[in-house]
Amino acid sequence: DNADLMLWDLQAGKVVENRHVPGVYPIGVAALGDKPLLAGREGLVLDPGAPDEHSVTGLRDGESTTVFAFSHDDRLIAHAFGTHVQLYDATNLTPIGPPLQSEGSQMHTIVALAFSDDDRHLLAYVSPSVASRWRLWPVATSRSSMDQLRAEAALLTPRSEGARVLRMADANERARLRAADPGPQPVPIPPPMHAVAGWVGRDPIPSRDPGASPLQIDLGPVYNHAPATLINVMNSSVAAMDDIPFGLVHIGGIVYDWRGALEMQRNNENDAAGSRYQLAMRGGIRGLHAPSQPIAALHVLLYAPEPIGESRERVYAVVRLHYRDGSEATLPIRTQREVSGWTEHDRPTPIGWIQGTAFFAIGTLQTVQYNNPRLPNPHPEKIVETLDLETAPSGWSTPVFFAITAEPVIATVNSPMPVEGTGNRAHARDGTPP
Repeated sequence: DNADLMLWDLQAGKVVENRHVPGVYPIGVAALGDKPLLAGREGLVLDPGAPDEHSVTGLRDGESTTVFAFSHDDRLIAHAFGTHVQLYDATNLTPIGPPLQSEGSQMHTIVALAFSDDDRHLLAYVSPSVASRWRLWPVATSRSSMDQLRAEAALLTPRSEGARVLRMADANERARLRAADPGPQPVPIPPPMHAVAGWVGRDPIPSRDPGASPLQIDLGPVYNHAPATLINVMNSSVAAMDDIPFGLVHIGGIVYDWRGALEMQRNNENDAAGSRYQLAMRGGIRGLHAPSQPIAALHVLLYAPEPIGESRERVYAVVRLHYRDGSEATLPIRTQREVSGWTEHDRPTPIGWIQGTAFFAIGTLQTVQYNNPRLPNPHPEKIVETLDLETAPSGWSTPVFFAITAEPVIATVNSPMPVEGTGNRAHARDGTPP
């Protein structure tokens, strides 16, 4: 319940100022020019400890967040609180007008705000979302004089004596109001329809990008999460994915074809069609087609949740390779090596993406980490025909696979092997670096 603000001189590598702010549970800080704006769970403090300190207290009936936006002219501050946004005067945190409503439920959180270039509109990103994840409000300052504003307010003010009845506007007032009418609202242009490769209940899975190559293994036919799928957190490890950059995604030098998710569960072979609130989860996926060229490794983008922390190294999931000559190999995905163990003292594991902006913004849960391990092929001289995805034979195993990209073998100068494509690692025929 106490905050400490520290100002760093990055060039000198030292702290040049400390401010202790008692009575504020800190969840984040922003900078408004040279003034810090501290976000607490129940209020805001502008330039705490300074002679011109200003604060907003008593925020209730919602979750305070670290989500701010500052107008380009530094006159306005927008702060997301619960399912609405409050505008403030940037000089003294005086609230401006009523809160802007996002029309979301208690399950929704505003995770991003931005003013338009001319500061006449405010844009918000809401997560998760069923119909539309964006909200746009006009926030332009009125250019009318105080006399004009008073005249317009008088039209809505009944006489103080007698019956509380509004009078009709006279001819001059009607002409003035008509002259100021901007006209009908423009007809919105419907967004273009995207090509669909399949459906999960009522939710579409986007078609594969024409720029995708066979190296980006197609998981579209086995996805049980579409980008718009919303599932109760009691029934799924990934309740929503509306802040994911779907399509051909570049992560760590690797291009992934990410268009949904495949959530699996150990010892579950339910193949029934999934609905919007329930998933058809299986314990294994068989026969995914591999590119017909030598593969050095597989880059797997996945989420491996744990009910409690796992400090040991154990097999969480398996990728099984079936070679063209009839042999096979297993590539284990292990906790504390390829995927996180979710303990306070995890070993370093490869992190490809994080999700959970809403929880991070309200200063509660940690962000959800998606791993992207590289799984070397033990026999790069063999052609992989198909591959399987399997849960662990024992223990907790609910892997969520998003995308798999094959890394091709790069022929060395002395190797006559013709190879298609490129990769970021090179291997000789025996799998050793050239």
